[in-house]
Amino acid sequence: MSDMVCPHCRNNVRRGAFVCTGCKAEVEYGAPRGATVGSLVGAAVAGFLVGQIPYFPWWVAVLGAIAAFGGLQVQMKKYFNDRTVFRRHYRHRR
Repeated sequence: MSDMVCPHCRNNVRRGAFVCTGCKAEVEYGAPRGATVGSLVGAAVAGFLVGQIPYFPWWVAVLGAIAAFGGLQVQMKKYFNDRTVFRRHYRHRR
């Protein structure tokens, strides 16, 4: 395992850690949350459109949506494989 450097406090953080030990920034790996939700919506729309084709049974649309979601998840895993984001939540005094 290699170390990463936190962009907020310049502390060394072990790869796989969920929190920086120096500034308590959250460490996020992989695809962003919004990308997963977007792929789910896209797969649902694709399934709906397949279901609109005449003489297709409903289960073909469901299988098409599941296949589309699975394919999008595989592509996102490849694309976001090396993504690491440090998120620090600042508290402001009033």
